[in-house]
Amino acid sequence: MKLTILPLLLLLLLLLLPASLAADISPKGFEYLKLRVIQSGSMQITGSVSVMNLTVYVPQEGIESMDISADSWRLITDEFGNDILLLEWENPKGLIEYRVDVVVNNNANHVYSKGAIGNDPLYLKETDTIVFNDEIMKLAYPFEKSLERAAELTIMVNEMVSYDESLAGEKKPSDWVLANRRGVCAEFSNLLTSLLRLNNIPTSYVVGYSYSELDKQFIGHAWVEVLMSNGEWVALDPTWLEAGYMDATHVKIANLPDSNHTEILSYRGSGDIRWIQDEKEFEILDYTRKNITDISLESEDFAGNGYGYLKAGISSNECRIATIKVSSCIGNRGTHLFDIYDNQRNFFFCQSHELYWVFNITAENYAFYCPVVVYDQIGSRAEKSIRVEGTKSLGNLFISGPNTIGINEQFQLQAGIDSDEFLFFSPDLGKNTEKEWTLSVDRPGTYNFYLYSDGSLATKQVTVAEEREFSVGLLVPDNVTEDSFLAEVTIENLLNRNKQAVVRMEFNEQSEQQSLSFLPRQTRQIIYNLSADAGLKKLKVLVMSDTITSNSASVLIYKETSWLDDFFGGITSFFMGIAEAIGDLFSSIFSA
Repeated sequence: MKLTILPLLLLLLLLLLPASLAADISPKGFEYLKLRVIQSGSMQITGSVSVMNLTVYVPQEGIESMDISADSWRLITDEFGNDILLLEWENPKGLIEYRVDVVVNNNANHVYSKGAIGNDPLYLKETDTIVFNDEIMKLAYPFEKSLERAAELTIMVNEMVSYDESLAGEKKPSDWVLANRRGVCAEFSNLLTSLLRLNNIPTSYVVGYSYSELDKQFIGHAWVEVLMSNGEWVALDPTWLEAGYMDATHVKIANLPDSNHTEILSYRGSGDIRWIQDEKEFEILDYTRKNITDISLESEDFAGNGYGYLKAGISSNECRIATIKVSSCIGNRGTHLFDIYDNQRNFFFCQSHELYWVFNITAENYAFYCPVVVYDQIGSRAEKSIRVEGTKSLGNLFISGPNTIGINEQFQLQAGIDSDEFLFFSPDLGKNTEKEWTLSVDRPGTYNFYLYSDGSLATKQVTVAEEREFSVGLLVPDNVTEDSFLAEVTIENLLNRNKQAVVRMEFNEQSEQQSLSFLPRQTRQIIYNLSADAGLKKLKVLVMSDTITSNSASVLIYKETSWLDDFFGGITSFFMGIAEAIGDLFSSIFSA
């Protein structure tokens, strides 16, 4: 007798799957969906098999019916609380075919307030695919445990990573994703999970199905969920850019710590099994759509030789990521008559948000009406016709201030304008009502600023540069006994100014944190007295200020034994070997 387990990776989660859809649909406004999912395949059996079992992931909510072909079946629960379908056969022979036909009713998810983030250590851990290295920590920093921060990181991953279908099925770890900036849903979700967990936000890796506007069909899909303090999980999809609100085409089949999980075929006997999975089939049986956003527009009439502006009010009764686009009319030459700056915005909001755009009027005909359309990814839309006529004398505007600053460095911008009627704003940092704008930015990047007044426009870009603030040295013994040992940490302030930093030590699932002040170019040392059970243990030290720097080392801790322990241990191993040999002999006799 032998027990054989054949793992098959969840290809349905990572490979493109065909859908029974004849027409292109836009899924992001789906409020309700009734979907049929058919999973089928076959097992070719050779030799003697007494029992065969197959686990199949099924939707976790809203199952209306299940039509299953197998000798018997039952629902079981895995260690993470997911319902899994267990198909069972006794004494199967030859070719065995199976089919799981599930009809599921699925509803869109809605979040109506930001709420507080919850706690669950299981969903804060580093794994083989959820990696915490210095580069990912720098990207995640400054750490903030909030739903708003989770949505910001979702937008960041969406804008940073390019969708690359050639990586379907690869499941690259998050450090690879950050280094290469490409992937499919698994890679998007792995990187986002690392960033969220570093912000102390419990995050689960979700697998299921979703309709892809790129492939015009349902596909296996992955996204994430974060745990709220009320015990609910809120969905975030970095690939399709949804957060809070999640459309009804997202059908969940499992919540997992990471992507390293499988469906399993197992059997008992002396034979062998070849398992073949068919492509999954999808059929939309019913659906409803719903717009959840209202868009209002304000503007003025403008002269044809200058600039104009448009104000949009975005309102909804819930919290979500919105992708708002604006487009102007097209002239006889097929070009847009308004050259709109930053015409697409991605942002997270609750209840209401205000946006401004400025545009250059590019038409040669200075007397016309130009309709401007503003719309979001769910289906909301607003239009305003803007009148353009004549010319006017334009003012000379300017924005003064630094071009490059450091992270969290306070700086000022001044609006060079005589009038008190102006619009001073940044698409990323909002609007300022005064001529002097004092601000600081906690993330590196390039930020655009606009000053508009009466047909005139001034622009400015400010680059927020990341600078290396500290170096961290770590000295530990290569191996020690279970007795305590010393770890020496050396931290140097690399800048010519005073710095405050938080130093965090993590060892053997324990942590210690303290705040330190550094003079310019000062070096400070910290000695930690540590101990742990036997095994290979990882020590990490993080220095957090405007940026984050870390160092880590591994320490082999072994249990010190005497010669008597070695002697009796050898005798025990000898007799255990004899017992195992006798057991194998009897097993071969009775299985003959």
